[in-house]
Amino acid sequence: MPASEAPQPAPAQPGINPRDRARRGFATVQLTMLSIVVALILENLLGTLFELNQWSPLILLQSLDVLASALSMWVGFGLALTLVDKQPTLSDFLNPFFMLILLSLAVRCIATGNIEGFFFAGALATLSSTINLWVEVAAARKLGGEGPITIFRLLIITTSVELIAATVMNLGWGNVAIACGFLLVAISLQGLASAHSIRAWRRVTA
Repeated sequence: MPASEAPQPAPAQPGINPRDRARRGFATVQLTMLSIVVALILENLLGTLFELNQWSPLILLQSLDVLASALSMWVGFGLALTLVDKQPTLSDFLNPFFMLILLSLAVRCIATGNIEGFFFAGALATLSSTINLWVEVAAARKLGGEGPITIFRLLIITTSVELIAATVMNLGWGNVAIACGFLLVAISLQGLASAHSIRAWRRVTA
C-alpha cells in the first residue's frame, strides 16, 4: 500500500478544561445535594409530627411554613443555577447545609413549643436564601440581565416578617392567634416566591 494511502491517525481531541468540567457539572451536583437536604428536612418534620400526637392549628401552620421554606429555597436555588454560568464557590456548597441546619432547628422548635425560636430560625434560613439569590441577581445584571428581582424582594419581606414575629413573641406581646397570623403571611409570601421562581425557571429553560 502506498504511503499516501495509509490510514492517517485521527486528530487528537482537545482535552476538556477541568474548570469547564466543574462548571458544567456543578448545577447537577448542587441540585442533587439540595434534593437530599430537602428530603432530610421533610423526614425530620414528619418524624416530629408523629411524635407529638397532637396537631394544633399552630403546629400545622408551623409545619406548612417549614414545607414552604424548603420548597421556595429548592426552587430558588435551582433558578439561580440556571441564571449564571459561573465557577462554583464555597458559599454555593455551604448554603444547602445552612438550610438543613436552620430548618432542622425550626423543626426542633416545633417539638419544644419554642415559637420565637421557630420564627428566628426560619428568618435566618430565609435570609441565607435571600443572600444567595442576591449574589445571583448581581451576577446576572453584570451579564446584561435583570435577574429575579421580584423573588428577591419577596424573600426580603418574608425575612422581615419572620424577624418581627420573633421579636413580638419574644417580648411577650403576642399570643397563639397572632403567631398564626404571622405564619399565614410568611407561608403566603413564600408560596408567591415559589410561584414566581417556577414561572421564571420556565422562561429561562423554554
